[in-house]
Amino acid sequence: MLDYKDIITKHYALGMSGRKIAESLKVSKSGVNDFLRAFQECPVLSYPLL
Repeated sequence: MLDYKDIITKHYALGMSGRKIAESLKVSKSGVNDFLRAFQECPVLSYPLL
């Protein structure tokens, strides 16, 4: 299962790529990249999170 908050933190705060995040969390690269794409396209959510 993807840890969405961890993915957001690693991508925005630490500047990690989708590939590096997937390796560190031991999840699929496509799952991480799909989530990051959906997060960026979402008009309601943004970084930093509340």
